[in-house]
Amino acid sequence: MVAIDASNVALVLLAAGRSERFGARKMEADLNGLPLGLHAAQLFAGFGFAQHLVVVGTSELNFDANGFVTIVNPAPEQGQSSSLRLGICAVTAKACMIALADMPFVTVDHVNAMLAQFDGDRLASSCDTRIMPPALFGERHYAPLAALTGDQGARILLRDAPHVVGDRKCLADIDHPDDLAEWIR
Repeated sequence: MVAIDASNVALVLLAAGRSERFGARKMEADLNGLPLGLHAAQLFAGFGFAQHLVVVGTSELNFDANGFVTIVNPAPEQGQSSSLRLGICAVTAKACMIALADMPFVTVDHVNAMLAQFDGDRLASSCDTRIMPPALFGERHYAPLAALTGDQGARILLRDAPHVVGDRKCLADIDHPDDLAEWIR
């Protein structure tokens, strides 16, 4: 196992989803006085990543205030892979962490554990045996990531990757208003 310093890693935060299951502009939904999408941005802004990139659709959020370079996905209806491709094509670092802006409870400890356990190839997060983001990829995986199509993330490339286990709240993905309400309580 070889740890990687955050300064050798680009962060790509995906925030261009169309919020179809949520029924409204999910990234702007209030979570404890802050828009949902900015919780993840603030967490990741605290790391000295080589790049802080965010891919958005029509978000009104100011990710730039958290040190992110905003990349606009002109066709978010083409699915998550289109956002992933735009983000990966902008990466210049040796490794890349892919994270989702609708996962507002990822912790500093979880990200640090990922950086400490990354071997330069691939590393996923997992909860209840489910492989999920955030995930780390070495640069040899950039082309396969950019080649993904449709509304899929990088899960297919992570099937046999080692993973860092996170608890249910740390890796909660907000897809429905009920998900948000559950964590506000």
